[in-house]
Amino acid sequence: MLTTVVVERLAVVDITTGPGDNAHRIFQSLNATGVNLTQADLLRNLIFMLLPTRASEVYADVWRPMERLMGFANLEGLARVDLQRRGLDVAVDDVFRRHQNRLENLPGGEMAVENAVRDLALRARHYKKIIDPAHEENPEVRAGLHLLRRWGAQTSHPILMAAYDLVERGLLSVEGLREVISCIESFLIRRHLAGISTNALNRLFVQLVEHLPQDDTFPQALRQELSQPRRYWPRNDQLRDAIRGTSLLPQRPRAAALAHPGAAGAKLRAPGAPGAGRLRSRGRCMSGRRRLVRVCGRRVCGRLVRGWRRRRCGRRFVPSVVAVRRAGR
Repeated sequence: MLTTVVVERLAVVDITTGPGDNAHRIFQSLNATGVNLTQADLLRNLIFMLLPTRASEVYADVWRPMERLMGFANLEGLARVDLQRRGLDVAVDDVFRRHQNRLENLPGGEMAVENAVRDLALRARHYKKIIDPAHEENPEVRAGLHLLRRWGAQTSHPILMAAYDLVERGLLSVEGLREVISCIESFLIRRHLAGISTNALNRLFVQLVEHLPQDDTFPQALRQELSQPRRYWPRNDQLRDAIRGTSLLPQRPRAAALAHPGAAGAKLRAPGAPGAGRLRSRGRCMSGRRRLVRVCGRRVCGRLVRGWRRRRCGRRFVPSVVAVRRAGR
Protein backbone atom coordinates (compact mmCIF):
# COMPACT_ATOMS: atom_id res chain seq x y z
CA MET A 1 0.00 0.00 0.00
CA LEU A 2 2.76 2.46 0.92
CA THR A 3 4.66 1.65 -2.27
CA THR A 4 1.55 2.24 -4.37
CA VAL A 5 0.90 5.60 -2.73
CA VAL A 6 4.50 6.80 -3.14
CA VAL A 7 5.00 5.52 -6.69
CA GLU A 8 1.59 6.19 -8.22
CA ARG A 9 -0.08 8.96 -6.20
CA LEU A 10 2.67 11.17 -4.79
CA ALA A 11 3.18 14.39 -6.74
CA VAL A 12 6.29 16.52 -6.25
CA VAL A 13 6.16 20.19 -7.20
CA ASP A 14 9.50 21.90 -7.83
CA ILE A 15 9.40 25.71 -7.99
CA THR A 16 12.58 27.57 -8.84
CA THR A 17 12.79 31.04 -7.34
CA GLY A 18 14.85 33.94 -8.58
CA PRO A 19 16.99 36.38 -6.59
CA GLY A 20 14.06 38.72 -5.97
CA ASP A 21 11.46 36.06 -5.10
CA ASN A 22 10.25 35.31 -1.56
CA ALA A 23 9.83 31.56 -1.16
CA HIS A 24 7.73 31.93 2.01
CA ARG A 25 5.26 34.26 0.28
CA ILE A 26 4.97 31.79 -2.60
CA PHE A 27 4.30 29.01 -0.07
CA GLN A 28 1.56 31.06 1.57
CA SER A 29 -0.07 31.78 -1.80
CA LEU A 30 0.03 28.15 -2.92
CA ASN A 31 -1.63 26.95 0.28
CA ALA A 32 -4.30 29.65 0.31
CA THR A 33 -6.76 27.35 -1.49
CA GLY A 34 -5.28 23.98 -0.52
CA VAL A 35 -5.37 21.90 2.65
CA ASN A 36 -5.94 24.06 5.71
CA LEU A 37 -2.73 24.76 7.59
CA THR A 38 -2.54 25.06 11.35
CA GLN A 39 -2.09 28.44 12.99
CA ALA A 40 1.48 27.37 13.86
CA ASP A 41 2.22 26.55 10.20
CA LEU A 42 1.02 29.97 9.10
CA LEU A 43 2.88 31.77 11.87
CA ARG A 44 6.16 30.01 11.13
CA ASN A 45 5.88 30.86 7.44
CA LEU A 46 5.07 34.49 8.26
CA ILE A 47 8.05 34.86 10.58
CA PHE A 48 10.57 33.61 8.06
CA MET A 49 8.93 35.60 5.32
CA LEU A 50 9.71 38.69 7.41
CA LEU A 51 13.33 37.55 7.82
CA PRO A 52 14.65 37.49 4.24
CA THR A 53 18.34 37.66 5.23
CA ARG A 54 18.28 36.12 8.72
CA ALA A 55 15.88 33.20 8.21
CA SER A 56 18.47 30.39 8.25
CA GLU A 57 20.27 31.65 11.36
CA VAL A 58 17.08 32.34 13.32
CA TYR A 59 15.61 28.96 12.37
CA ALA A 60 18.73 27.04 13.43
CA ASP A 61 19.47 29.03 16.60
CA VAL A 62 15.98 29.89 17.89
CA TRP A 63 13.00 28.31 16.16
CA ARG A 64 14.23 24.74 15.78
CA PRO A 65 15.34 24.38 19.43
CA MET A 66 12.01 25.85 20.55
CA GLU A 67 10.12 23.40 18.35
CA ARG A 68 12.09 20.48 19.77
CA LEU A 69 11.38 21.63 23.32
CA MET A 70 7.65 22.17 22.84
CA GLY A 71 6.77 19.66 20.16
CA PHE A 72 5.04 21.03 17.08
CA ALA A 73 1.58 20.15 18.45
CA ASN A 74 2.02 22.64 21.33
CA LEU A 75 3.24 25.59 19.23
CA GLU A 76 -0.29 26.72 18.47
CA GLY A 77 -1.14 26.81 22.18
CA LEU A 78 2.06 28.75 22.84
CA ALA A 79 1.24 31.30 20.15
CA ARG A 80 -2.24 31.80 21.60
CA VAL A 81 -1.19 32.12 25.24
CA ASP A 82 1.55 34.57 24.19
CA LEU A 83 -1.22 36.87 22.96
CA GLN A 84 -3.42 36.22 25.99
CA ARG A 85 -0.64 37.15 28.44
CA ARG A 86 -0.68 40.55 26.73
CA GLY A 87 -4.37 40.93 27.59
CA LEU A 88 -5.72 39.95 24.14
CA ASP A 89 -8.76 37.68 24.22
CA VAL A 90 -8.17 35.75 20.99
CA ALA A 91 -9.99 32.75 19.54
CA VAL A 92 -8.03 29.71 18.37
CA ASP A 93 -8.72 30.40 14.70
CA ASP A 94 -7.65 34.02 15.03
CA VAL A 95 -4.15 33.46 16.44
CA PHE A 96 -2.27 33.84 13.15
CA ARG A 97 -4.08 37.01 12.12
CA ARG A 98 -3.40 38.73 15.44
CA HIS A 99 0.28 37.79 15.31
CA GLN A 100 0.44 38.95 11.71
CA ASN A 101 -0.95 42.37 12.61
CA ARG A 102 1.58 42.68 15.43
CA LEU A 103 4.68 41.45 13.61
CA GLU A 104 4.14 43.30 10.34
CA ASN A 105 3.79 46.59 12.20
CA LEU A 106 6.85 46.24 14.42
CA PRO A 107 9.26 49.17 14.00
CA GLY A 108 12.83 48.09 13.38
CA GLY A 109 12.58 45.65 10.48
CA GLU A 110 14.27 42.26 10.66
CA MET A 111 15.94 42.95 14.00
CA ALA A 112 12.58 43.60 15.66
CA VAL A 113 11.09 40.40 14.20
CA GLU A 114 14.10 38.38 15.32
CA ASN A 115 13.78 39.80 18.83
CA ALA A 116 10.10 38.83 18.81
CA VAL A 117 11.01 35.24 17.88
CA ARG A 118 13.63 35.10 20.64
CA ASP A 119 11.05 36.43 23.10
CA LEU A 120 8.61 33.71 21.98
CA ALA A 121 11.31 31.10 22.60
CA LEU A 122 11.71 32.47 26.13
CA ARG A 123 7.94 32.17 26.69
CA ALA A 124 8.16 28.61 25.39
CA ARG A 125 10.31 27.63 28.39
CA HIS A 126 7.67 29.07 30.73
CA TYR A 127 4.80 27.42 28.86
CA LYS A 128 6.60 24.08 28.88
CA LYS A 129 6.68 24.16 32.70
CA ILE A 130 2.95 24.87 32.81
CA ILE A 131 1.87 22.07 30.47
CA ASP A 132 4.57 19.66 31.68
CA PRO A 133 5.35 20.51 35.33
CA ALA A 134 8.17 17.95 35.45
CA HIS A 135 10.37 20.70 33.94
CA GLU A 136 9.80 23.00 36.93
CA GLU A 137 12.75 22.97 39.34
CA ASN A 138 10.98 24.11 42.52
CA PRO A 139 9.14 21.14 44.11
CA GLU A 140 6.32 23.20 45.63
CA VAL A 141 5.65 25.08 42.40
CA ARG A 142 5.84 21.78 40.51
CA ALA A 143 3.25 20.20 42.83
CA GLY A 144 0.89 23.15 42.35
CA LEU A 145 1.26 23.03 38.57
CA HIS A 146 0.63 19.28 38.59
CA LEU A 147 -2.64 19.85 40.44
CA LEU A 148 -3.77 22.57 38.04
CA ARG A 149 -2.87 20.37 35.09
CA ARG A 150 -4.88 17.45 36.45
CA TRP A 151 -7.73 19.83 37.16
CA GLY A 152 -7.72 20.93 33.50
CA ALA A 153 -7.14 24.60 34.36
CA GLN A 154 -6.06 25.77 30.90
CA THR A 155 -7.98 29.00 31.39
CA SER A 156 -5.45 30.07 34.03
CA HIS A 157 -2.47 29.88 31.63
CA PRO A 158 -2.43 33.63 30.82
CA ILE A 159 -2.06 34.51 34.51
CA LEU A 160 0.61 31.86 35.02
CA MET A 161 2.53 33.10 31.99
CA ALA A 162 2.38 36.67 33.31
CA ALA A 163 3.66 35.49 36.70
CA TYR A 164 6.52 33.54 35.10
CA ASP A 165 7.43 36.66 33.12
CA LEU A 166 7.78 38.62 36.38
CA VAL A 167 9.92 35.85 37.85
CA GLU A 168 12.12 35.91 34.74
CA ARG A 169 12.63 39.67 35.11
CA GLY A 170 13.38 39.40 38.83
CA LEU A 171 10.23 41.30 39.83
CA LEU A 172 8.53 38.37 41.58
CA SER A 173 10.01 35.75 43.88
CA VAL A 174 9.39 32.02 43.65
CA GLU A 175 7.35 32.35 46.85
CA GLY A 176 5.16 34.87 45.05
CA LEU A 177 4.72 32.43 42.16
CA ARG A 178 3.61 29.74 44.64
CA GLU A 179 1.09 32.18 46.08
CA VAL A 180 -0.30 32.88 42.61
CA ILE A 181 -0.73 29.15 41.94
CA SER A 182 -2.38 28.61 45.34
CA CYS A 183 -4.78 31.48 44.70
CA ILE A 184 -5.82 30.10 41.30
CA GLU A 185 -6.20 26.61 42.77
CA SER A 186 -8.50 27.82 45.56
CA PHE A 187 -10.55 29.98 43.18
CA LEU A 188 -11.18 27.19 40.66
CA ILE A 189 -11.86 24.37 43.12
CA ARG A 190 -14.17 26.41 45.33
CA ARG A 191 -16.20 27.51 42.31
CA HIS A 192 -16.46 23.92 41.15
CA LEU A 193 -17.65 22.66 44.53
CA ALA A 194 -20.19 25.46 44.67
CA GLY A 195 -21.50 24.55 41.21
CA ILE A 196 -20.59 27.91 39.60
CA SER A 197 -20.35 27.88 35.80
CA THR A 198 -16.89 28.04 34.23
CA ASN A 199 -18.02 29.55 30.91
CA ALA A 200 -16.47 32.98 31.43
CA LEU A 201 -13.20 31.96 33.10
CA ASN A 202 -11.06 32.21 29.98
CA ARG A 203 -12.11 35.81 29.34
CA LEU A 204 -11.86 36.64 33.03
CA PHE A 205 -8.21 35.61 33.36
CA VAL A 206 -7.23 37.33 30.12
CA GLN A 207 -8.86 40.57 31.24
CA LEU A 208 -7.19 40.40 34.64
CA VAL A 209 -3.70 40.43 33.09
CA GLU A 210 -4.09 44.06 32.03
CA HIS A 211 -5.12 45.19 35.52
CA LEU A 212 -2.47 43.46 37.59
CA PRO A 213 0.70 45.32 38.66
CA GLN A 214 4.07 44.34 37.23
CA ASP A 215 5.86 43.98 40.55
CA ASP A 216 5.96 41.85 43.70
CA THR A 217 2.40 42.87 44.65
CA PHE A 218 1.08 40.73 41.78
CA PRO A 219 -0.22 37.88 44.04
CA GLN A 220 -2.03 40.24 46.44
CA ALA A 221 -3.58 42.16 43.55
CA LEU A 222 -4.72 38.90 41.93
CA ARG A 223 -6.37 37.80 45.17
CA GLN A 224 -8.15 41.15 45.52
CA GLU A 225 -9.39 41.06 41.93
CA LEU A 226 -10.72 37.50 42.25
CA SER A 227 -12.39 38.43 45.56
CA GLN A 228 -14.61 41.02 43.88
CA PRO A 229 -18.34 40.18 44.33
CA ARG A 230 -18.96 39.52 40.63
CA ARG A 231 -16.00 37.12 40.38
CA TYR A 232 -17.95 34.59 42.50
CA TRP A 233 -15.17 33.23 44.69
CA PRO A 234 -17.21 31.38 47.36
CA ARG A 235 -16.54 32.22 51.00
CA ASN A 236 -16.24 29.48 53.62
CA ASP A 237 -19.89 29.71 54.69
CA GLN A 238 -21.09 29.69 51.07
CA LEU A 239 -18.91 26.69 50.33
CA ARG A 240 -20.24 24.77 53.34
CA ASP A 241 -23.84 25.45 52.34
CA ALA A 242 -23.16 24.37 48.76
CA ILE A 243 -21.47 21.13 49.81
CA ARG A 244 -24.29 20.24 52.22
CA GLY A 245 -26.86 20.58 49.44
CA THR A 246 -24.89 18.94 46.60
CA SER A 247 -24.01 15.34 45.94
CA LEU A 248 -20.29 15.12 45.17
CA LEU A 249 -20.54 11.57 43.82
CA PRO A 250 -20.70 11.16 40.01
CA GLN A 251 -24.19 10.41 38.75
CA ARG A 252 -24.13 7.83 35.96
CA PRO A 253 -27.33 6.71 34.22
CA ARG A 254 -26.77 3.11 35.30
CA ALA A 255 -26.12 4.08 38.89
CA ALA A 256 -29.11 6.41 38.90
CA ALA A 257 -31.33 3.57 37.71
CA LEU A 258 -30.33 1.44 40.67
CA ALA A 259 -30.20 4.19 43.28
CA HIS A 260 -33.93 4.28 43.94
CA PRO A 261 -34.99 5.81 47.27
CA GLY A 262 -35.45 3.08 49.85
CA ALA A 263 -33.51 0.51 47.85
CA ALA A 264 -30.74 0.25 50.44
CA GLY A 265 -30.75 -3.24 51.92
CA ALA A 266 -33.54 -4.39 49.62
CA LYS A 267 -33.09 -7.77 48.01
CA LEU A 268 -32.38 -7.60 44.27
CA ARG A 269 -34.03 -9.98 41.85
CA ALA A 270 -33.58 -10.47 38.13
CA PRO A 271 -36.35 -9.20 35.83
CA GLY A 272 -39.04 -11.78 35.41
CA ALA A 273 -38.34 -13.48 38.73
CA PRO A 274 -41.11 -13.70 41.32
CA GLY A 275 -41.43 -10.49 43.23
CA ALA A 276 -39.51 -8.41 40.71
CA GLY A 277 -40.58 -4.86 40.13
CA ARG A 278 -42.81 -3.96 37.19
CA LEU A 279 -41.20 -3.04 33.88
CA ARG A 280 -43.16 -1.23 31.21
CA SER A 281 -42.53 1.11 28.28
CA ARG A 282 -42.91 4.86 28.70
CA GLY A 283 -42.10 7.04 25.69
CA ARG A 284 -38.75 7.26 23.96
CA CYS A 285 -35.36 8.62 24.86
CA MET A 286 -33.86 11.64 23.11
CA SER A 287 -32.24 9.53 20.37
CA GLY A 288 -35.71 8.33 19.30
CA ARG A 289 -34.39 4.78 18.93
CA ARG A 290 -34.55 3.47 22.46
CA ARG A 291 -37.70 3.32 24.52
CA LEU A 292 -37.77 4.53 28.07
CA VAL A 293 -38.92 1.95 30.57
CA ARG A 294 -40.05 2.36 34.14
CA VAL A 295 -37.98 0.46 36.69
CA CYS A 296 -39.36 0.75 40.21
CA GLY A 297 -40.78 4.17 39.52
CA ARG A 298 -37.79 5.50 37.54
CA ARG A 299 -37.78 6.13 33.78
CA VAL A 300 -34.70 4.43 32.38
CA CYS A 301 -33.44 4.11 28.82
CA GLY A 302 -34.06 0.61 27.54
CA ARG A 303 -30.38 0.10 26.65
CA LEU A 304 -29.68 -0.17 30.38
CA VAL A 305 -31.89 -3.21 30.77
CA ARG A 306 -30.24 -6.60 30.12
CA GLY A 307 -31.62 -10.10 30.56
CA TRP A 308 -35.17 -8.96 29.83
CA ARG A 309 -34.96 -8.25 26.11
CA ARG A 310 -32.51 -7.10 23.42
CA ARG A 311 -33.08 -3.67 21.97
CA ARG A 312 -31.60 -2.28 18.81
CA CYS A 313 -29.26 0.62 19.58
CA GLY A 314 -27.97 2.41 16.48
CA ARG A 315 -26.23 -0.13 14.27
CA ARG A 316 -25.83 -2.92 16.77
CA PHE A 317 -27.80 -4.93 19.26
CA VAL A 318 -26.90 -4.11 22.84
CA PRO A 319 -27.25 -7.07 25.17
CA SER A 320 -29.45 -5.70 27.35
CA VAL A 321 -28.80 -5.30 33.63
CA VAL A 322 -30.01 -4.53 36.04
CA ALA A 323 -31.56 -6.47 38.80
CA VAL A 324 -34.78 -4.67 39.60
CA ARG A 325 -35.61 -3.84 43.21
CA ARG A 326 -38.15 -6.12 44.69
CA ALA A 327 -41.58 -4.58 44.90
CA GLY A 328 -42.53 -3.41 48.32
CA ARG A 329 -45.81 -5.26 48.27
